[in-house]
Amino acid sequence: MAKPVNKLTTKKPKFPTKYTIRVELHDDPSPEDDKILHEAMEGAGFSRTFKHSDGTLYRLPDAEYNFEGDATADQVLNKAKSAAKQTDLEFSVLVTQVTLRRWHNLEAVIPPI
Repeated sequence: MAKPVNKLTTKKPKFPTKYTIRVELHDDPSPEDDKILHEAMEGAGFSRTFKHSDGTLYRLPDAEYNFEGDATADQVLNKAKSAAKQTDLEFSVLVTQVTLRRWHNLEAVIPPI
């Protein structure tokens, strides 16, 4: 007899999981190190912006990234670590799952037409 399927654990979420990630480079990073990190993070699916429910796009503070997708916090952490390793510097990473965002004075980004 077939085993019953637990629909709570096998069903894909309706919306992607959202994370805010902070990556801090150590050892006095240069602007080139920052550029390498930004490009590596972007290549791994991270963004330096997030979209509010009203459609407005906001730029995150320096060293912070957004990730939205079907991934666990551990998977997101590993992706961020892999990207940060490309700088050849020591680094710290913090991954936080977003349940609610509130902010003050973040720059709204006007998308190109």
